[in-house]
Amino acid sequence: MSKYFNKFSATILLVIFIILFSLTVYSLISSNEIVRDAELIQYLIIADFIFLLILLIYLSIFLINYIKTKKREVIGLRLFNKFFLFFGLFSIIPSGIILLASAIFFNIEMSTWLGPAFKSTVNNSYQLAQKYIDQTEKNLITDSKFIRNYVMAERLIDRDIIQRFDIISVYNFSNDQKFIEHFTEDKIELSEENINLVSK
Repeated sequence: MSKYFNKFSATILLVIFIILFSLTVYSLISSNEIVRDAELIQYLIIADFIFLLILLIYLSIFLINYIKTKKREVIGLRLFNKFFLFFGLFSIIPSGIILLASAIFFNIEMSTWLGPAFKSTVNNSYQLAQKYIDQTEKNLITDSKFIRNYVMAERLIDRDIIQRFDIISVYNFSNDQKFIEHFTEDKIELSEENINLVSK
């Protein structure tokens, strides 16, 4: 019964290994977007690790039986050692292949999927920031022209305009001379130099 169980369990493990290995490779190299699903690949990798754990347990059971048999000095120990070596290699080599293949394909897919995704995100962020900067510059130019026209027309600066644009100073340039008007809460109007400037 024990030999039959060992053969049956070895056959089951071999079938599971072939299925898991085939599914893992197919899911990673397939061009089908339904198959190339990140969640599916995660589940397959988890299944591969579980299978590896089962193989380690299976190998541990063989190791325990080997130690017990060696102590009893059962006839046919060499044959048992050969079988133990065979099943041990059968457990380690496939699990190592699965682990190595999963790691390689996972790294390839990470660079294939996340690389363009990060690049696209950075490009989109840059374009959005550039549009914001351009729009802000246009708004500043528009507001500056509006304030300039308002000042030249009214010769005064309304407090509502100050509050609307959060203005601290107005700079007027003429003939390489700069006239600066600072605003206070008591009085908000142009200086004499600026009045003379806009009147020209």
